[in-house]
Amino acid sequence: MSCELYRNRQHVLEDFANGQVRPELATEIGLHLVACADCRGAVQSAQESVSLLRENLRPAGEPSAAFWTRLNAHLDHLDAQRLGAGDFWQSLELFARRFALGAAMGLLMLGSFAAGMELRPLVTGAQAPEVRELVPRSEQPPATHDEVLVSLAASEGRK
Repeated sequence: MSCELYRNRQHVLEDFANGQVRPELATEIGLHLVACADCRGAVQSAQESVSLLRENLRPAGEPSAAFWTRLNAHLDHLDAQRLGAGDFWQSLELFARRFALGAAMGLLMLGSFAAGMELRPLVTGAQAPEVRELVPRSEQPPATHDEVLVSLAASEGRK
């Protein structure tokens, strides 16, 4: 297109061809088209394109029975897939219940075994040291941290 006025504004000419411009702009473009053969050709080409598209874009009519059959089969397939995903969660829930029941029974058995056992000290008789032997008690509490450290060192040396 060699027209300097509408070279970068061809969309305005297309809107004019479709009747989608304001009346004052339509008057201005109409006056311009009288003088400019390039713009006139562009508008005519746009009008022909629009008419061809409108002729060929007619609705095809009601969908055929085969279309509805395929659509229903596809929807049934999607429903089956959605329900199949629920089977996974149901089986996982069943596994979790069985696992929890097994763990509870194992704890019950372990508890009954432990209840039947006799409690006895780990160190018997003469081997068991007295608490007083392990932690010496002084008459006065230590006054400083240094005294605490000295008393601990002394008790370690007695062993």
